[in-house]
Amino acid sequence: RLAADCKNIVSIKEAGGSVDRVNQLFQAVPADFSILSGDDPLTLPFMSCGAVGLVSVAANIVPGVLVKLVQTCLDGDYPAALAQQKEFYPLFRGLMSLDVNPVPIKTAAALQGHCTEEFRLPLAPMTDSAKTQLAALLREFSLLS
Repeated sequence: RLAADCKNIVSIKEAGGSVDRVNQLFQAVPADFSILSGDDPLTLPFMSCGAVGLVSVAANIVPGVLVKLVQTCLDGDYPAALAQQKEFYPLFRGLMSLDVNPVPIKTAAALQGHCTEEFRLPLAPMTDSAKTQLAALLREFSLLS
């Protein structure tokens, strides 16, 4: 209803983790209304179902990777996008599963020296165990020395 009734609303970020939801939205929204993936690990499947872009978490530390993935999907080269997805999925998934968003990405940025590791309540720092896992993941992708 908002897509049809409010001309200043032109897009929706879908981050519910459901490809089916993207399909439902694609069926229901006007042709000039866009759907954006809000879930890095699901960018490829969301875009294959009609999403036209991404509101990303991982782009805070690997912007070029996400730009390339989205552009490859927009170009319709899904075999190449699948190869990119396969390569970076462990990073995307780890950033979304080691703790509640945005704690892992902010911790990753802090580990890289881009910011301080501070969180507003009710968020709290990662446990030492999760932080160790995050650091190992970042090293695996050459994002931490």
